[in-house]
Amino acid sequence: MVTRVADDPLAAAQELAAEIAQKSPNAVRAAKRLYDETWTSNDSAAALVLETDLQVGLIGSPNQIAAVMAGMSGEPPVFADPA
Repeated sequence: MVTRVADDPLAAAQELAAEIAQKSPNAVRAAKRLYDETWTSNDSAAALVLETDLQVGLIGSPNQIAAVMAGMSGEPPVFADPA
């Protein structure tokens, strides 16, 4: 799947990786799971149910609160990685 092109693909990939690394690890895992489990499916209703379930699991979690607080304060977030 191609979503964009770049004159320097390696630099663009590294920039994107750095951006993703600054996000909540829980949210990144949820997004990856949603993509992995739904990208080949034609069942949009099941995809929406999974997305809802994943979001419900994120809302109110310590990392989601850290993301909101960082957004409000302008400070970088400090996430716990519950791996």
